[in-house]
Amino acid sequence: MLRPALVALMLGLLFGGITYRFHNSFECAPAGDLTWPLHGAQRLLEGTNPYAQPSPCDWALWYPLPALLVVMPLVSLPPSLAAGIFIGVSTALLVYGIARHGQPWQLLILLAPQYIYAVLTVQWSPLLLASAILGPVSAIAIMKPTIGAALILARPHRQGIGLALGILALSLVLSPTWPLDWLHNVLNHRGLHASPLLQPAGFLLPLALLRWTDWRSRLLVLMACVPQLSSYDSLPLYLIAGSAPQLLLQASIGWLVPLGIIPDGWETAARYLPPLGFVLWPLVSAKWPAVTGIGQRLFSFARSKTHGARRSPTTKQ
Repeated sequence: MLRPALVALMLGLLFGGITYRFHNSFECAPAGDLTWPLHGAQRLLEGTNPYAQPSPCDWALWYPLPALLVVMPLVSLPPSLAAGIFIGVSTALLVYGIARHGQPWQLLILLAPQYIYAVLTVQWSPLLLASAILGPVSAIAIMKPTIGAALILARPHRQGIGLALGILALSLVLSPTWPLDWLHNVLNHRGLHASPLLQPAGFLLPLALLRWTDWRSRLLVLMACVPQLSSYDSLPLYLIAGSAPQLLLQASIGWLVPLGIIPDGWETAARYLPPLGFVLWPLVSAKWPAVTGIGQRLFSFARSKTHGARRSPTTKQ
């Protein structure tokens, strides 16, 4: 257990330091997206309504009150330092979860464009990703109900659900009316995009229901049903990759979006169609074995050519 903890600590410090340096000179939102939960937690400590205006950058608070309780220990810190600690802890939990319960190649998630974007803008998606791997930490999913609901329903954990209900009950004791105030801000928010089902090629995503018994298929369909704000919301889809080549392919296609290679309007399809292919591949290989046979033969041919090129040309006299 010591080695995974050390790796998690090192990578947590690395990504936390990147976030701290990136946000050290910001004015309007010095803690990135964490600025609004921190501001709301400060107002909650002062005994005022955290969902009332004014708020930083004149943007309303869109996070539920349990999220304010989570970041409350960071309120007294400088915003950039609070942001760095938040991302550092999120990354450390994710790395530790992968090291203890996942596969080493899943650490490649840290190179995905959605993860880099989440780190630079201080999003909750890395922490949500960790919550999907570490059972009790799944209570964090209630901090962002849209994506969090998809994670909890796809792979429920009894301890995590119990802890989430406890945090929710505590928040209602502190402020019984916060759900109404929160819903008012959310319903007046115009930044949410339509659900991926309504995006180009989104009609293909329900095909994942063919393998509904697999939690990865459930995650894909549930994620496709909820509205999302930006690319970092699709970060949990990297849990669907079943091997290092699949994850590398998914990340490579993901990088085509910020590079401007993917046409406008097809960004969501670029994020969702690769994991859909991973989910359906066992069905395709079972139904049409010739497809996988061709792939295996191509792989064997490429491997033989590579090995042949490595041999030094020697001639017996």
